[in-house]
Amino acid sequence: MWPSEPLASRIYDIANIFLIISLVIGVVSTGLLVRTGNVKERYLRTELANATQKSAEANERAQNANLDATKAKQGTAIAMADAARASQKAAEANKAAEDERIERLKLEAQIAPRRLSPELTKYLTDACQQFKGHTIIVRSYAMDVESAILAKQIVGALVASGMHVQDAVASFSNTGGIELGIHVTGDEHMANQIGKILSSDGHLKVFIGGANRLDTQPGLHTGIRYNPTEVTIMVGPKPIQ
Repeated sequence: MWPSEPLASRIYDIANIFLIISLVIGVVSTGLLVRTGNVKERYLRTELANATQKSAEANERAQNANLDATKAKQGTAIAMADAARASQKAAEANKAAEDERIERLKLEAQIAPRRLSPELTKYLTDACQQFKGHTIIVRSYAMDVESAILAKQIVGALVASGMHVQDAVASFSNTGGIELGIHVTGDEHMANQIGKILSSDGHLKVFIGGANRLDTQPGLHTGIRYNPTEVTIMVGPKPIQ
């Protein structure tokens, strides 16, 4: 009968040995599993804690970035508001400067001396050649230098045209009213022609046949007597508007 008793005893002993070894290995394996499992768990917990900390730090950085962005937006809004106010102030300052410049130019134009431009002088000379040989009187008030210079320019242009000019510049004085501007009176045709030429400049205030008198003493007149058959140019002070 197989196995024999001695062989069966040997196999039994060997099996018991293997069983004991297996049990020992099982106990050791279980211990190792428990030990290594605990170590692995501690590592996982540490990694989880590190990940949680990193996540918290990332959230904090994100919050700080959002806060910085908000502050930057607020700073930009403030800067834009300041720039808008500065631009408005600059526009107001520019407008004030432009208004002041316009007013200054107006004032300068009012107080600037009247003069015949070279173009107007030539125009007057050429146009008055049709009146060559006619007599014309040019007057201005004594002590009025600005009017005298303008009157002398008119005299020169008329003389160049061939007219007979009676130069009474800076010779007229009176205690009554004052003729303002340039007055051209006398022969209607000649007065109209010369008056229109002088007024074409746009800067000279010219009155044809009329009067623009400043009465310094009410009831008194200039005392000027105009001959309707000849032309008289009275260059009075510059009107201030």
